[in-house]
Amino acid sequence: MIDIFKNVTSEFKPDGFRIDTIKHVNMAFWAEFAPALVNHAQELGIPEFVMFGEVYSGDSEELRSFTTEGKMQSVLDFSMQFALQDTLIKQQGTDKLVELFERDHYYNDSDSNANQLLNFTGNHDMGRFASMLKDSVLNYSEAAIIQRTLLAPRDGLLSTWCANCLLWRRTRFCWRCW
Repeated sequence: MIDIFKNVTSEFKPDGFRIDTIKHVNMAFWAEFAPALVNHAQELGIPEFVMFGEVYSGDSEELRSFTTEGKMQSVLDFSMQFALQDTLIKQQGTDKLVELFERDHYYNDSDSNANQLLNFTGNHDMGRFASMLKDSVLNYSEAAIIQRTLLAPRDGLLSTWCANCLLWRRTRFCWRCW
């Protein structure tokens, strides 16, 4: 598998890969795969190569295991998504965000930290953030929906992609979209 992805990287020179459902693959595989691909990309002259995985979980402990033990550069920050949903849509209080940020140190190791997580607010599995706001029983105005949708409380990588996005190019858009 490593050789296949190295060949794809050599031929197309993407900026990185989004890898779906990584939690369903053995952690030892990711610990070997991720550094091998990053090193290969850097040898090819792609210095900002980014690989991130989807781990559908709001548990920071589980998410961090993929960036520390699994050596992935990043994962989609589902813990932030759930905290934003609780805070900005369900109005459960900002303590949800405080709890989230208090767990940032979970991600610290020699090559990763919470600022490398991919910020996102929704996807095809859980729904889009603006739709969640629109459908909320709290009946948000259009202005409130826009204000809440634009919030991104964490440094890190902002993620915007289409449903079929697998490879990024220099524009950071899906290779199928350009």
